[in-house]
Amino acid sequence: MAQDLLVDLAKEMCLCFESKKLKNAAETRPCYDELFQNNYSKIEDYYNTENLSEDQLMEFETKIAATTLNNCQYIYDHFPSGIVGEEKIVNKQENVVCDNLKNAKFYYLIQRPNSPIRDTTFVTISGDSFLEQMTYQDTYSLSKIVWKDHCKYELTFQETNDPFRKEILEHGQVFEYEVISNTEESFFAKTVWKGRPYRYELIKLK
Repeated sequence: MAQDLLVDLAKEMCLCFESKKLKNAAETRPCYDELFQNNYSKIEDYYNTENLSEDQLMEFETKIAATTLNNCQYIYDHFPSGIVGEEKIVNKQENVVCDNLKNAKFYYLIQRPNSPIRDTTFVTISGDSFLEQMTYQDTYSLSKIVWKDHCKYELTFQETNDPFRKEILEHGQVFEYEVISNTEESFFAKTVWKGRPYRYELIKLK
């Protein structure tokens, strides 16, 4: 089955990361090249073709990247998240005020591995809508937001046109967040995914 092939190759990719003791996504290119070279005929069978197009190769690489991320604990144990601001020491703030976050616009930044470039994602929270607009590939991701109490909320994934998020997220997938600190300019939200805690800073748009 097609999904079985993706899972098998993702496991092979994960073993490559581990054997080479890679530390971030920027170092993974040799593992991708090796995987495609060793499994080219299987990828041709996957697309039922004898001449893979550039678009098919790019699509399959995205599928493998997403499947690997979902099935490789080594990534969560050793790769940085790339979320800008996560390295800041932020203690949980008492009496956090979250009312002004529930209908507002923000942005957050993702650092590209081994690069000075930071990709900006704009966030609009309005009613029960949590809309992310990614500038890197001019794509979007839409989730439903439900506030569980004053400063805790759930995001339920709805839809996206982002190639990578299409592969890694499932409709109805739920993520739980807690606002742990805020200032006049930003707030810090915390979540746990695949057993690893993540914290990111959403900066208010002026």
